[in-house]
Amino acid sequence: MSNILVIGAHPDDEVLGLGGTLIKYSRKHSKIFALIFADGESARGNEKEIKKRQEQGRKAASVLGLTEIKFLGYKDQLLDDVPTLELVQQIEKSIRLWKPEIIFTHFWGDVNQDHRKLFEATLIAARATPYSKINQIICYETPSSTEWGNENFKPNLFVRVDNVLQIGRAHV
Repeated sequence: MSNILVIGAHPDDEVLGLGGTLIKYSRKHSKIFALIFADGESARGNEKEIKKRQEQGRKAASVLGLTEIKFLGYKDQLLDDVPTLELVQQIEKSIRLWKPEIIFTHFWGDVNQDHRKLFEATLIAARATPYSKINQIICYETPSSTEWGNENFKPNLFVRVDNVLQIGRAHV
């Protein structure tokens, strides 16, 4: 059993990037906390969809077995305008509160600037401190964004999720 922190730029990144993995961890009685930074919609000018995406995120969190999901409400595709220190402090606050041993975050070579910015902030926030219990930081691939990046995603950790795929399909 571990405490796990998932850093996501947008509602759905945690599902697309590692939904099956999170189900497997939740089945092992891990406590999984998700911190979602941006609303995922405001860049498209669709404010009505923000609440809908959060509600969908809460439902997905329930299916995935997350202990808690927190939406911070930053504007979509504008995290590069937010001071890095502010993002770091949000992550540090969550690290102190949830005491994760494992953090999942975005891949640094992702084409999405929100993903890249959160990777940087995660590394800073997860540095060794007296309140930190972190022993692993794992980057996850976000399909439709990671593979378009300038850097090639070269995973060295693979998790078989074939035995949990039906869980997600049953809720679609």
